[in-house]
Amino acid sequence: MRLTEKEIKEKYPSAFIGADASIKAGAHIEANAVIEADASIGADAVIRADAVIGVDAVIGAGAHIGVGAVIGVDAVIGANAVIEAGAYIGANASIEEGAHIGVNASIRANAVIEAGAHIGANAVIEAGAHIGANASIRANAIIRSGAYIGANAVIRANAVIRLGASIRANAVIRLGASIGARRKEVDKSLVILGIGNTKKLTAYRCSDGLIINIGCQNEYRGYPYEKMKAEISKKYDKDHAYFIALKLIKNWYKNL
Repeated sequence: MRLTEKEIKEKYPSAFIGADASIKAGAHIEANAVIEADASIGADAVIRADAVIGVDAVIGAGAHIGVGAVIGVDAVIGANAVIEAGAYIGANASIEEGAHIGVNASIRANAVIEAGAHIGANAVIEAGAHIGANASIRANAIIRSGAYIGANAVIRANAVIRLGASIRANAVIRLGASIGARRKEVDKSLVILGIGNTKKLTAYRCSDGLIINIGCQNEYRGYPYEKMKAEISKKYDKDHAYFIALKLIKNWYKNL
């Protein structure tokens, strides 16, 4: 049942409720929350203090919007989804039923977070990225624009999935890995520390084969194994640590 304008003013005197906003019975709205014009708040939803719900945004039944969180224009928050304190949900983004968005996470415009997915604290999901059902994006990970993360995939803390890349369902991308732009069907990754100035080298398998990223050598990012080996041979002796790392990577992948 939708509350009348009079009931809204009486029940939420310290919140700002815009014109024609729809608030269902059982919703809880705290002090200084802002519900902008034509927004819709579902039954039993909770809007904590200082949260902002944008114009025409939809908050599903039982959803929880944390202190100071911002929900953008036309965004949709599904039933029982949780948006933690300080999180930002951009315009036209879709957060489906039961999804969990962590503290200070940022979900940019037109991104889709499917049902049951978990986005960790301070993670960034850029515009148009798509996170599959029950996927887990850990703290401080970055998913660049247009990237696709399959259902049940795990992207560990501090990993970066670059522009337009595609991660297969059930894949696990390791702590701090860097997955190259527009790579498709990535299903495994590993990270070697202690190589080069940035102390990190990523290898991953995708539809293109075995791909190598050396963090301190930008010109080598996203090279297939054989091309990487050939390019490094032009600049470094055969006993350089890069060659040892490449050999280890290839051997490890045979046993994955």
